[in-house]
Amino acid sequence: MVTLNSTNNKFTAQMQVDYALINSTNTYFGYKKSNSEVVIKPYTGVTLGIVYYKITQSMSYPQDYFVTYTSNTDGSLVFSMRKFMARCTVGDFFQLTIQADINGVIEQVSIIIYVLDGVSYTDIIAPRDNGYNEFTQPQWAFHSVVPPNVILRRGAIEVITESSLANVAQSDSVQPNAAWYGYLLNEVALTLQGSRNNEIHLDAAYTKLIYIENAGGVNQKKKSVDLVQTDACENLVLLRWTSQTGATRQHFFHVTELDAAVDETARLVSLHDGYKVAKNVSNGFKIYIDGLTPYSHWYYSDMIMANDLRAAVAPAWSNVNIEFNEVLCTEVNKATPLGTRGGFLTFEATIKHKHYDSY
Repeated sequence: MVTLNSTNNKFTAQMQVDYALINSTNTYFGYKKSNSEVVIKPYTGVTLGIVYYKITQSMSYPQDYFVTYTSNTDGSLVFSMRKFMARCTVGDFFQLTIQADINGVIEQVSIIIYVLDGVSYTDIIAPRDNGYNEFTQPQWAFHSVVPPNVILRRGAIEVITESSLANVAQSDSVQPNAAWYGYLLNEVALTLQGSRNNEIHLDAAYTKLIYIENAGGVNQKKKSVDLVQTDACENLVLLRWTSQTGATRQHFFHVTELDAAVDETARLVSLHDGYKVAKNVSNGFKIYIDGLTPYSHWYYSDMIMANDLRAAVAPAWSNVNIEFNEVLCTEVNKATPLGTRGGFLTFEATIKHKHYDSY
């Protein structure tokens, strides 16, 4: 959140955006999936009465947008930023200007906001112990998304995991001197990808994922995660989705059961095509990953909130991003235990993937 003062300190505008100091420049990030608001209040000791606030959104494309809001009787106003975010593409930016004519004097605030997908990292509620708490400042680790402690691999298929550590899109004024590395015979620096620079793409060459802070320095810290190579005989499914923080995640899961269910029975002649629909059948499967920390369990549970979950099985792994392979995670709630009484956890979920009519 940032607070801006108007030209002559007549009102303040609080905005739900993130601040970061990037290349010595004050930078502000807004998020397309956040319920972001702007709260306008009279400055301390100032009486305004009813005020008409003109809101202007300036951007390269499409054309500028104007709207005027009427305040409460004390001059305060709350409005949503969602429609301004929606008009802007991910990775682009706009200038938001708030103006008010107060006793013949124009008061205003103005801010340039870069639009990112998902929600802010400061808005997520994740287990505090994510395995990286010894790195950087505590507030970094506690509000960061990091790779899970168990990552399955199969053949030459790419895995995509998420991290906000060592990421310019993280809302903090101090960035750590750190990087991610893939390991085969030596450590190879990885370039984070995606619109928020929060995707780690791991090809089949790597056997480990390594995070190094202050490389070569006296305070160097390192953490390594083994990439678990699975047997060719194991039943696996590849799932791909967009996380709540705007990253593409693509991971393998064990398949433990195949399900066939009848969702409804109706002996009707369907309209237009003349076919008699007897049963609506859906096919699905259950997935799991063992040996997870509470944080990693939370990480994989993110798929429940995705509306673009897709699946692929051998040999059509490459089709995981095709719209025809959209699936549904039927879990509506997935509790993540935070205690250690039971040791490591197992993530389980049920996926429905095909629907047929039997007639």
